[in-house]
Amino acid sequence: MKSADGQTRRRFFLLKQENPRAPIPRFSMQGSIDVTAPCADRSLSLAKRRNHADHIDALNEIPTVPSTTHAMAAPLTKSELAFEQWCQLRGVEHRRIREAVTPGHKRPDYAIKFQQLWCIVEIKELAQTPDDAETLSDLQSGKPRHHWVSPGARIRQSIKDSASQLRKFSHRGFPTVACLFDTTVGFHLEQIHVVQAMLGLETLHFEVSPDSAHEPRFVGMRHGKKATLTTQNNTSISAVATLRRSAEHSLVIDLHHNPHARVPIARGICAPLVRKQYPEERDDPNEREPTVLDLMKTPEWDEWLADPEGKCDREIEKCLREFRAAGKESDAS
Repeated sequence: MKSADGQTRRRFFLLKQENPRAPIPRFSMQGSIDVTAPCADRSLSLAKRRNHADHIDALNEIPTVPSTTHAMAAPLTKSELAFEQWCQLRGVEHRRIREAVTPGHKRPDYAIKFQQLWCIVEIKELAQTPDDAETLSDLQSGKPRHHWVSPGARIRQSIKDSASQLRKFSHRGFPTVACLFDTTVGFHLEQIHVVQAMLGLETLHFEVSPDSAHEPRFVGMRHGKKATLTTQNNTSISAVATLRRSAEHSLVIDLHHNPHARVPIARGICAPLVRKQYPEERDDPNEREPTVLDLMKTPEWDEWLADPEGKCDREIEKCLREFRAAGKESDAS
């Protein structure tokens, strides 16, 4: 016995043989037809009209598809499970966006609602590489080694990929978030990495003179090459979020606002949900961003200089506590 969905699709394809210009129907996750999605340009190919229907379907289903519906979808990843857990802990309504049926087309992962505002979220998970596995082994053996990591290198491509998936929603007025979750032993979601991946590598500028009597003078910091978010590129991302498990074993989100966003997110709306927001608000709007030179003046820097081995051991133990907590949470799920 054929299902209602199969009978409907069969009638549709018979109809298409009689009338190739018939509108493309859209099917809900339960298998019934929602509405047809006619395309204004009838000269487009069938594939392009399917793609048009696919985008409209994604937008219209946001208020109707329940978050518990995962039929015919791939199993949830660690990052998606962590995000849903964060939503539940914060009381945020979240709904999984159905996967696209058009080959080669990818949709974002979630629509969340807070204060009557729908926001579209794309989850990006940083998976462990062989280098990460080697670093973890070194940490667990108690013999860590130094590794150079270019600021923002591991997350730059994830931000670019998120922008392409969020673009159509941003053009329709939805605020959007690229949410990053790190499953490695690295520190790829620290502020220095996220900011420089978004806005470009940090460049220190000094005033110099050929006169040897003139001391070089630091004049400020600017972001330079390798920016992913500019006035011309990837404005579809309203903010970049970092989802992580804190030392207290709770899931927290830090939100980095995109200053060039097409649809900005008001800081006041996010305040009850996130741990921190960047850039941080200052009493003096002309105050410059802190740099590595400012870090060298902090007590933490003095601690590294005074007791480098002890400080290293304490930081490693702190990291291991977070890894153990994440491992227990993963085993429980």
